Amino acid sequence: EERPFDADDAFYDELAAWVARNGKALEKAREAVARTACRFDLEWEEGVAMETPQVSGMLTLSNLLQAQVVLAARAGDVDRAIAVCAHQVRLAEISVQDPLLIYLLVRAALVDAALRTAQAVLEHGPAATGPLRNLAARLDQLTYQGELRRVFVGERTFGYDALSQLLDDPDGGADWSPFDWHQGFGRELLYRLVPDTMIKLDLARYLALTRRVIELDPRPYHEARPDWDALEAEMRDRPWYAVASSVALVAFPTVVRKWATHQARVDVARLGLELELYRREHGVLPETLADLPVTLRVDDPFRDRPYVLKTTGDDGFVVYSVGPDRKDDGGRSLDDDEEGDIVWRWPAGA
Repeated sequence: EERPFDADDAFYDELAAWVARNGKALEKAREAVARTACRFDLEWEEGVAMETPQVSGMLTLSNLLQAQVVLAARAGDVDRAIAVCAHQVRLAEISVQDPLLIYLLVRAALVDAALRTAQAVLEHGPAATGPLRNLAARLDQLTYQGELRRVFVGERTFGYDALSQLLDDPDGGADWSPFDWHQGFGRELLYRLVPDTMIKLDLARYLALTRRVIELDPRPYHEARPDWDALEAEMRDRPWYAVASSVALVAFPTVVRKWATHQARVDVARLGLELELYRREHGVLPETLADLPVTLRVDDPFRDRPYVLKTTGDDGFVVYSVGPDRKDDGGRSLDDDEEGDIVWRWPAGA
């Protein structure tokens, strides 16, 4: 993903063979993109034991689509490459919608992968206006308003059901892989001696903390971040009765930060595309992001300021968010340690 055009010829031959072997899967993907919506049939009655093969399946399909993008760009068909990136965004939008955190994260991963690949393709060569508009339109269709709240309510209900089942079968929880029940001899002994008491207290804690999660969600991330940090510390500070709630909740603050990162990545890509389309029509860039003739989010979720727009000396530009570290690194791309900026660049001469 980081350097998709720097491998040797043998790698691309292997990539092409892999894509050819999976023609049926790609045909299904094209069929799905043409539909209004798609869904997977999930056995919700299985609770935490419910199988989710679509998670790995969608990620593999995303890799296949990325392979198509790279092969098309290497063959000189940048427009088709960008069109496939738009299909990848559309597939994420319509196919992974169930209200659980895992699906939210998979959807974000599919879109982020499409945008990273699109950025690499545009550095490889220019694209026509039509494919750029299509990609921008696909990004514009992504839903963010109330999305985290919807997922948190779903997780709260799902978790409540899972914890409630323990009241009927306290020993059954020991076999549930999502929960690690072996958290110290003292806590495990208490769980064996007074399971009803511990489970009910743990359930009440789970409901109280998830209510606070849902209440925090509507606030801008940069404003609510201290409260998220405090809530994360409280989630990790386990009282004597907390067995399942700590494990079930600990990811929530991290997911909120990851979702803000994803939202910023989509925002700067959308802004970058609109800036280039504006320049192609008017010959110059607008003075500010707010001057674009479309309604877009321009406020950085990581601070109480707009995204940064800078021109570069090679007739290009960069638009970026300061990212999770909340420091302006001048457009240095975000690394694996969440340091740096979330960046969309337009290459020279495009």
